[in-house]
Amino acid sequence: MTTNNSVDMGIQKNADGGQIALGTVKRFLKWLGADITMTGSGTSTYTFPGTSGTLVDTTHNHVSGAGAQIPTNGIADDAVTYAKMQNVSATDKLLGRATAGAGNVEEIACTAAARSLLDDASIAAMLTTLGIISGWILIADTWTRTGNHTFTIAGDVTTTYRKGTRVRYKQGGAYEYGVVISSSYGAPNTTVTLATNDDYAMAAGALTDTYISYVENPEGYPEWFNYTPTYSGSASMTFTSVTTTVARFRVTGTLVFVHIYATGTTGGTASNNLQATEPIPGDAVLHIFATQYRDATSGGTAVGSGWRQQTTGFICRRADIGVYGLGAGRIMLVTGFYGMA
Repeated sequence: MTTNNSVDMGIQKNADGGQIALGTVKRFLKWLGADITMTGSGTSTYTFPGTSGTLVDTTHNHVSGAGAQIPTNGIADDAVTYAKMQNVSATDKLLGRATAGAGNVEEIACTAAARSLLDDASIAAMLTTLGIISGWILIADTWTRTGNHTFTIAGDVTTTYRKGTRVRYKQGGAYEYGVVISSSYGAPNTTVTLATNDDYAMAAGALTDTYISYVENPEGYPEWFNYTPTYSGSASMTFTSVTTTVARFRVTGTLVFVHIYATGTTGGTASNNLQATEPIPGDAVLHIFATQYRDATSGGTAVGSGWRQQTTGFICRRADIGVYGLGAGRIMLVTGFYGMA
């Protein structure tokens, strides 16, 4: 006898809601070898596949027995809620299929970067998120401030935050900007150092809306950063009471461009050089700079000779290699570029 059948037993509700001939049905099914529990009411078709003893009420979708299954025609359209689905294994998962060909539904990782695109309402918004229009790339990394111009990030991300990388962030107001001069990994974090400047400094508190850029001129990025040099004279000469008209720098790749215009007072023992420190530590290469100077209390400037060296910074020398006079009104003007260390 075949025991894999669909049997319509014609079970009907009587006037008081009971079931007619239920005992007869159960005895018959047990005679066929089924060990079952029947639930439901009304005319029903019951199926017990194989010898497992499974019994399905396809009208009311009640199931009992090991390995029970509900046929799809027993589920009403739109009846299965999300809560009836199995749990996903972790956060940030999409359901689909990554394996080639047809098959079971699989979990597919959905990263923060992917979610930042999925919630965009238009192609224009996606292009903005990707930085294609603005030049900025949204970063999901958490930046933890450790100083005015330093922050840490979990993991080794030194290749992402390499020298010359532009950054922007918020601390409750408008965007602030910076440029990376170094990044180093020491488990478990990467420490990122920005060029010190007078325009932006990270305050205590959370850093939000974090972006990076590798392009020359991303949206809103300042053309120059201002800084405060330290001035001196060579040998025993001093250069003090300095008024800085301009002291600024910009970074292109790993090259640092500088412009300084300062007026001060020389003192001590007359010597050859007026000097100013660099904004970003430089390489060991000797770089020639364009310079001008004024060695008088008033009047115009003259073309001098100038350079940058690693231990001193920028040097402005008289063209005739003579010593500077002593007194107020001495001017040094320096323009040029050098490589980062």
